[in-house]
Amino acid sequence: MEEGELVSSGSFRVDRKRALELLARFQLEDARLFILPWLRCAVASGASELSLAPSYGSLELRFNGRPFNGAELADPYACLFTEDDPALRRNRELALGLLALLRLEPAPILIVSGPAQGRVQLIVESLERERISLVRGLDEGTVIRVEQGGNRVPVWGSASDSALSRSLALCPLVVRSAGSAVAVPKAPAGPWLAKIESRSLRGWVAPPEDAGGTSFVETHALGVRVGRQGFRGPRVPFSAGLNDDRFKLNASQSSVVQDEIWAAAVRRAGRSAERLLLRALAEQGPRMEEVSRLLTERWALELWRKSLGGSGEGSPGALKPARGLLGAAARRIGGALGPSRE
Repeated sequence: MEEGELVSSGSFRVDRKRALELLARFQLEDARLFILPWLRCAVASGASELSLAPSYGSLELRFNGRPFNGAELADPYACLFTEDDPALRRNRELALGLLALLRLEPAPILIVSGPAQGRVQLIVESLERERISLVRGLDEGTVIRVEQGGNRVPVWGSASDSALSRSLALCPLVVRSAGSAVAVPKAPAGPWLAKIESRSLRGWVAPPEDAGGTSFVETHALGVRVGRQGFRGPRVPFSAGLNDDRFKLNASQSSVVQDEIWAAAVRRAGRSAERLLLRALAEQGPRMEEVSRLLTERWALELWRKSLGGSGEGSPGALKPARGLLGAAARRIGGALGPSRE
């Protein structure tokens, strides 16, 4: 790639630098997770694939989709000081990745993007200084190159690979690293699983992990895992994996803001959980006579107790949460609501 005409260079005002430092300090507890905002940036850009070329202490990232133009790259942080505009979501994710990465004090970060006849190169040296220029070359899409700085802190490693893989369960991108597809966590499967597919919300809902009445959701935004959130409140507890590209993240990007979009997603998952419970009750009813007969056999009674978490004879306490959960839920749903609608 050949360097061309210098378009602009400059420094941030002191007050903006301090604001960016504050943003960087409170987002992404581990700065090595800078890749997560850039994955969301790729999805928001309409990319279909993203490739990584890691080597010891360095990384090259490429994705297709809509490229960035010179005006967008001239001030990569401007979007962080404007109202929350969905049209600027990809710009915000690009900026957040830069803020996280700069905490590792890397060598200057190189970003090349733009259409084939108008490629633009941005070099980010620090929060205070960046340079942008026009370039000529055969690259397509958006390319980001990162190398470790003089402090010798690697910008990529085995922990980065693990974090990347854990984050892709609901990602629409094909992600490759060193030429090979990145292993993606297997989606839950089985008869007691409800899939959710709508214009904005997608994922799965399953029975709760325990009978304590707490629901747990693996949250994803723009196809990238955010975190695990537990809460109480739905009539029927559940476990779920949910992605909504409209989810807003907190300052640390570790959880989804519990606004109306979040509440609507939880309600939708709760309705799926109600239907799962009603189906379970309907299927188990006809089997109870046979179960009752089997439980007169000592070996079957012991096996049943152990399967529910008890320790055998004299320890029926483990049965109470399950009995209470099913009984209360069945009374509320079957007696008052009937099957819920989408």
